[in-house]
Amino acid sequence: MTEQITSPTPSPSSEASHITTEPQTEDMSIWRKLGRSNGLALAQTILYASAAAAPPSLLKTLSASPHLPAVGYRMFFTGVFGLSAYAMGPAGDVRNGTGIATAWSIGYIMLHLKKTLKRPAHPVALAMLGGSTLCAAAYGTEYFGYQD
Repeated sequence: MTEQITSPTPSPSSEASHITTEPQTEDMSIWRKLGRSNGLALAQTILYASAAAAPPSLLKTLSASPHLPAVGYRMFFTGVFGLSAYAMGPAGDVRNGTGIATAWSIGYIMLHLKKTLKRPAHPVALAMLGGSTLCAAAYGTEYFGYQD
């Protein structure tokens, strides 16, 4: 004779029945939607690529500031943000895409914060720093705060 072991099923009124691990798009805040989309990473890719492709004479006319990250940095971060946008978009790997964007955004901030904020500040350098800060905040919140 075999015994059948059954586990009790939770009642619909139990606390655990309403907890879900999948994000509900209609209930997500705008901040969470921003953290799960690749839009910020694409915007950063375009910003860094246009700053890398712009002729130096044009960039010098925008500001008298001596600090603008070197072309190598701008090209490198174009690739990094492009990779994270690809990971979050066509590849469908939001977890790794947000991790890449968060880590490299924080790296950019650590490398360029002090030089960028010296007066007179270059508007392109300020835009790159602001975009990196926004990416670090949005994607970092998604990566560290909303782990699925």
